[in-house]
Amino acid sequence: MAEIRKLEVECKAKCSAEKFFSMMTRDALKLPKYAPQTIHNVQVLPGDGEVRAGSVYIWVYKLVNKPPAVTPKVKVTAVDHKNLSLTLTVIEGYLTDDYTSFSNTLTTTTQRDGNYNFLVKWSARYQKVNKEVPDPTFVMKMLEDLPRNWIPICSRNSRLRQDLIIYIDDCTKLQVCAGCLNILDI
Repeated sequence: MAEIRKLEVECKAKCSAEKFFSMMTRDALKLPKYAPQTIHNVQVLPGDGEVRAGSVYIWVYKLVNKPPAVTPKVKVTAVDHKNLSLTLTVIEGYLTDDYTSFSNTLTTTTQRDGNYNFLVKWSARYQKVNKEVPDPTFVMKMLEDLPRNWIPICSRNSRLRQDLIIYIDDCTKLQVCAGCLNILDI
């Protein structure tokens, strides 16, 4: 039997842990608006909007050095809304060509550093079909970059103007929403 391997990546995100977790679960359909350069489409089945064990995500996203768009299908195997963790297992798609099993767990850890950041931790557990298959570092890189590449969006779903950032001091900056001209703390 082949060895089960593990890769982990950790990064900071500039929003609340609850908001990030909500985007990956309840509001997953909005991810293409937040990361249009990477995520092209998301479907969650069943379509009632509630993410629970047994729900299925169908992703369409772009990876470096991969076909123009890849479409894996993953099943939610565990979700913990209290501790803000989510485990997804690949059931169809390009990863099944090279890995007999592949699961990914998202956990968030609140970090108080003055910017209200938190840590996002992705842990992948996988089993290669053979020894020649490389480790899936390309997937981990995409997951690590995902929160960094998000485009902030106002509560009214308007894109924020990057040219209208107001710096109050070294720790405080505000951004103006292009649609409603609200000033948002980011």
